[in-house]
Amino acid sequence: MRLKFKRDVADIQFFTASDPAVDVSTFQTYAWVAMEGALRDPNGEWSAPDMNVAKEIAFLVDRELRARGMTEVKENPDVLVAYAVVVDMEAQKLLQDKDNNMNIVEKVPQNALFVAFADPTSGEAVWVGAASGEVQPNPSVDLVKKRLDYAVTKIVSAAGR
Repeated sequence: MRLKFKRDVADIQFFTASDPAVDVSTFQTYAWVAMEGALRDPNGEWSAPDMNVAKEIAFLVDRELRARGMTEVKENPDVLVAYAVVVDMEAQKLLQDKDNNMNIVEKVPQNALFVAFADPTSGEAVWVGAASGEVQPNPSVDLVKKRLDYAVTKIVSAAGR
């Protein structure tokens, strides 16, 4: 396997989806509803960073929502906020082998972060933002923080556009 890892944020891609009937930019209050994680790693290759990733993500999402002028409340929020992290150590990509001028399928472990806004009455998602990128081998805490900060900032800034 010839994995080439990017040691910054260049590999991170972003996606969003929203309910066109909902103007996300009007939300003023929010409440946390869920934080989830999933790991697909049958060979035990993944190693957790030496930090509390869940708390870091919640901190960053809170920071970005507050920067938008939103306030966390316990009751009657305008929107519910949830996030999920997924690590797939078995993910594969179609890559071009330039030496042999052919396409090959190789294992390229991936991770993704999803942030969702849901209607507090129905529980249905009204906006979802996601970032995905390559799993970094033995990442430092600084690298994990840099990648999470970049991903959360870009995801939340896309809400309401």
